[in-house]
Amino acid sequence: MMLQAIMGTPLLSWLTRSLAAGGVGRFFLVCHERFLSEAKRCFPDGCELSCAKLEETADQLHVFLSTADEQEEDVIVVTGPAVIDPFAVDEAAFSGAPAESGVSSVSRQALMDALDDTFIFTDFMKEHGVPYTDRDGVYAVSSMQQLAEWKPVLSRGVLYDLAAAGVSVWDYDNTYVEPTVFVGAGTELLPGTVLRGTTSIADGCTIGPNSYLENVKVGENTRVNASQVYDSEIGSDTTVGPFAYVRPGSRIGSHVRCGDFGWSDIGTWGSLYEYLPKDADGNTDSPDCILFDTHGCLIKKPEGKLAVVEGLDEFIVIDTEDVLMICPKENEQNIKKFIDTARFTKGDRFI
Repeated sequence: MMLQAIMGTPLLSWLTRSLAAGGVGRFFLVCHERFLSEAKRCFPDGCELSCAKLEETADQLHVFLSTADEQEEDVIVVTGPAVIDPFAVDEAAFSGAPAESGVSSVSRQALMDALDDTFIFTDFMKEHGVPYTDRDGVYAVSSMQQLAEWKPVLSRGVLYDLAAAGVSVWDYDNTYVEPTVFVGAGTELLPGTVLRGTTSIADGCTIGPNSYLENVKVGENTRVNASQVYDSEIGSDTTVGPFAYVRPGSRIGSHVRCGDFGWSDIGTWGSLYEYLPKDADGNTDSPDCILFDTHGCLIKKPEGKLAVVEGLDEFIVIDTEDVLMICPKENEQNIKKFIDTARFTKGDRFI
């Protein structure tokens, strides 16, 4: 269960990052070889990680413990799935006996002495270990249901940390940032933003609304609006979107405007609709839209302009500075006919 994901991030990754935030800088991993590569990716960059060879675990652990700083009298041992609550614990809220977790503290010297002889590790921990409990903010996780219950708590903890570092989060219930992501000070995260993997956002950016970035490096003062970006780099002072889909391996320079499609981009709108986030009625729209009895629509308009739409089903609505196009999605192929007619009757100034 340690490798089960909470919102795309393995439980082990959440746990190791919580431990690192609490001051742990060295880790010793005992893991079956089949899961080793996946487990190693769950440890924070910059930490010291030692991985045991199963047949040499005792000797390697003894070396690991003996090379610790002398002031490190105790070590933390994790023997089962657990979550560390990112918020302060109110002991007055508890009733009944403390609930033990799979995380314990044990004397470093006592463990080193035991490693000099043959012993059963679980018995040693029962005798010498001091388990962390829910009173300490450490909780055992024993089911997928419990994992699901921790999702909103852990997500909000990451967002609060970002806010403390100078990031503006508009909507804590509709923004998700994985713990592996970096976001610079002065950046604004608008509703519907999802940041995953090794994404790094520089200072002063605006991300969202309705934007998904995975393994993306973004330069300073860049805006990503209603777009999806994968495994790419974006420069500084650049605008991506609305309605851009940036494929893996792309590199977008600085001072660039990318993905602000015109009304006559044939084949763009229907395919983009499939990729974009949608509301409960299946609509994907620009900011400042008020929709009544409208379903399955794609609506694009200039920023700073209010759109009020009622009674549309499965339509494309594209409003630019000089053209308004309203077309059923099923008739998107007719856009070429619209262009030819506009060019014939009005010339090229609207194309």
